[in-house]
Amino acid sequence: MIKTHCVEENKDVEQYAGMIELFHKINRLVDICNAYDGNQITNSRVRRNVNKIDHPKHEHIFELFDILRLVEEWRRECGGFNKRFITRQTYEDLLWVVYGIVSTASYYLKEDRSLSLDQGRLGSDVMEHFFAMIRDDYTNPNLGQANAAASKVGSLNSVVNANQFKGKRAGTNTAGAEDDAKALIAKLPGSKYQKRH
Repeated sequence: MIKTHCVEENKDVEQYAGMIELFHKINRLVDICNAYDGNQITNSRVRRNVNKIDHPKHEHIFELFDILRLVEEWRRECGGFNKRFITRQTYEDLLWVVYGIVSTASYYLKEDRSLSLDQGRLGSDVMEHFFAMIRDDYTNPNLGQANAAASKVGSLNSVVNANQFKGKRAGTNTAGAEDDAKALIAKLPGSKYQKRH
């Protein structure tokens, strides 16, 4: 769009090169964070060369840090947090988005690529859609209705499968908070709940 404007207005596109690069990098950040693959078409646009991150040194990790370097360079050129730069909160959000993906990949993924990270599912959108589906059945659900709707939503949409906890708490299909925590903690290295082989 900027290039088209420059051509139409007979302006030098080089004076906008920094802005164009920044917009391109932020667009790339969004694509990586959403894990769009090369074959997916969204809003009539094809996202290219984005994959799920499958090891701690994946190329997208390095791209994300390059994007942060560019944003930091922009902050320095603007003289810090002022009217020429984004707000401190937006800047910190960008940092935490990248740090969240990088730290999750570094902690959980293996060099042998046996696991992958669907970074598009790390944000709150997944949970927002899940709760919206529950509210399709009940506008103001009580605990029993929420559990029933969650089980239905999960089994139909592969978001949550409450039946995996069947029988852990008498008369329900969900586990208690302690059982939930143990199931999650068991996946962490060195956990006392981790099964010994």
